[in-house]
Amino acid sequence: MHVKTFFGPHEKVLWYVPNLIGYLRVALVLYAFVNALQRPKLCLSAYVIAFVCDELDGRAARTFRQCSAFGAVLDMATDRVSTAGLMVVLAAMLPTAAPLLAILLSLDVGAHWLRTAAAQSQGKHHKQASTVASNGLLKLYYRSRIFMGYCCVSAEVTYLALYAMQWKDAQGPRYQAGIVGDMAGQAVSWIFQQKRTGAFQAELGTSLAEGMFMLALPGWALKQVINLLQGLDAAVVLGSESQNAPNRKAS
Repeated sequence: MHVKTFFGPHEKVLWYVPNLIGYLRVALVLYAFVNALQRPKLCLSAYVIAFVCDELDGRAARTFRQCSAFGAVLDMATDRVSTAGLMVVLAAMLPTAAPLLAILLSLDVGAHWLRTAAAQSQGKHHKQASTVASNGLLKLYYRSRIFMGYCCVSAEVTYLALYAMQWKDAQGPRYQAGIVGDMAGQAVSWIFQQKRTGAFQAELGTSLAEGMFMLALPGWALKQVINLLQGLDAAVVLGSESQNAPNRKAS
């Protein structure tokens, strides 16, 4: 006789271990945003822990055989809300970057929403490649967890590092003084059209953030290209499904 336990499949899906981790992620992300403009260390710590939990919930779902449709939606929604919230915070701190961040945010949310709808129409998980995907980069993204992880982590690290770079010291954010940075200053100035004062000598913490920003930037750029490809691929899938629907009804 099979005995159902908490760490195994059971009827209370909302209490699955991966879903509990998902609730923790939501709480941590909200806590991070509450502290975003006053306490950068608390914000970064909470956000990073929530980001690590994104890997843990998936492992828990597979280990305890507690995969569920609700868990998949919770995971996707939390991912997108987390990144969107961080980009909104950056837009508040870097007003001249707000238009670009709004475009990137729209691309991220729109592409993933289309991707989820397309995956559901094919009866697949949103992280599986579609049957019509023809782009080699998109196929690599879905078939290689290492490459997918590199792109996703790089995108998050880029935004987190950019956020950390705005804080000069405990007195307040660097953006209040109009300072962009030293090590990555030229790159950030070119992307966001910020003006440098040239007088700031970066401390260890901000230097580390600038170094991480530069290292993660290529992966971030790849992720934006993949977001666009995701949206286009999903549009093809949904268009094909819509075209085939009348034929299935007729038969």
